[in-house]
Amino acid sequence: MAAVNAFSARVPSDSRAGLGYAAPDEAIENLAAAVEDDSVRLPRLLVLDSLVRFAGRRGDQLGAHRAALDTLHEALVKQAGVPPEEVGAAVVTVRRALDSAGRLSGTASAPHPWRVFARQAAGALRLTQAEIDKPLCNDREVVKKGPHEAVGVTVEFHTDTSPGELRHFCDPMRWHECSAYQRPMTPWKNRSAIDEKRSNGWRRDLVETVEFSPGNRLVTPLRFTHTIQDANDTGWVHLDYVLLEETPDILVDEGALDVRRITTGEQQGRTRVSAKKAILFKNPLLAEWPTVACDTFWIDQVIGAAVGCRDGSAPLG
Repeated sequence: MAAVNAFSARVPSDSRAGLGYAAPDEAIENLAAAVEDDSVRLPRLLVLDSLVRFAGRRGDQLGAHRAALDTLHEALVKQAGVPPEEVGAAVVTVRRALDSAGRLSGTASAPHPWRVFARQAAGALRLTQAEIDKPLCNDREVVKKGPHEAVGVTVEFHTDTSPGELRHFCDPMRWHECSAYQRPMTPWKNRSAIDEKRSNGWRRDLVETVEFSPGNRLVTPLRFTHTIQDANDTGWVHLDYVLLEETPDILVDEGALDVRRITTGEQQGRTRVSAKKAILFKNPLLAEWPTVACDTFWIDQVIGAAVGCRDGSAPLG
């Protein structure tokens, strides 16, 4: 799926090859095969998100990849439990929904491509309301960090899941349990490393490993500060983190996750989930892919919180 997103983001072909990614049609067909045999370790919403990103960015090229895309559409329709006699019509509906998302993308005042797609394809794909209301990732902000201009990434959504049930979304030690990209955190091996408990949380220096493809990993030392209002009756949970030192791949990496019960207004009683980060790469391959967080590991984590892990377990909580 990362290969499809890298192509739709117009990452140069040699850079995609450097990351070990297949050509677009091969990547789409491989993804379809993984959906078909139920081996893809991703919520289907991430796969659909990837398709809509393709349409939103390269709508004029959907026809050139039609055969491969229809293979994926069919696999997703079958995965949704559509009866065999209705599969053909459902595939046509999904194809048309994707075409609509591509045609309207970039049009003044047009809704987000996902909203266009979900409205038309919801029945054919048996989308749940949580899937229809999928979190949208915004990576168009520029954030000044000292002499650097980092990419600002923000995702925010509302859910009826309580903050307590989502507490581990803010726990980096649990991220790998519901992510295709995250590997287990390890302690930072440094004489100045911090590992301290607090009355309402902890602060800890950990090494994060994000794997984009076999052999391509970002290994990043980060200082995490985790705070919770009340472990027994949680109204909010918060995590922030900062980069401990530059790495060969990263100049800037910091952000915050927040899960909070809303006490007033239209969304009163629901939970607001927000995830913000600023990131800037030194890695030349990833520097050519400014949307990489929204395309891969960041939206992966947030969708896990919104609709649950691939194995059907509860949201990341």
